[in-house]
Amino acid sequence: MAFITREYFKLLDKNKLIEHGDWINLERMSRQAGMKNGNGVSSQTFRNAVVKGLTTTDEVVTLVEAYFAPKFDTVKAKRLAIKELRRKLQSA
Repeated sequence: MAFITREYFKLLDKNKLIEHGDWINLERMSRQAGMKNGNGVSSQTFRNAVVKGLTTTDEVVTLVEAYFAPKFDTVKAKRLAIKELRRKLQSA
């Protein structure tokens, strides 16, 4: 059994990375991965695991982390680009 920490949810929420369609996308991904004998994991289960921090399976946590990792990378890249732009503007 595994769970997603409150800090992880706060990071997602603070950076506004959670969208309504994410839960459905995760449900589809779980079906494609053949989780729960090919039936997939419900979108409500993903939402409860992330938002409420309920205990879930290791596979759900792995799928959630894989799904949100590119979003975190995008935010990080945007922040670095903004810092670089500010630095260039200050030196000009």
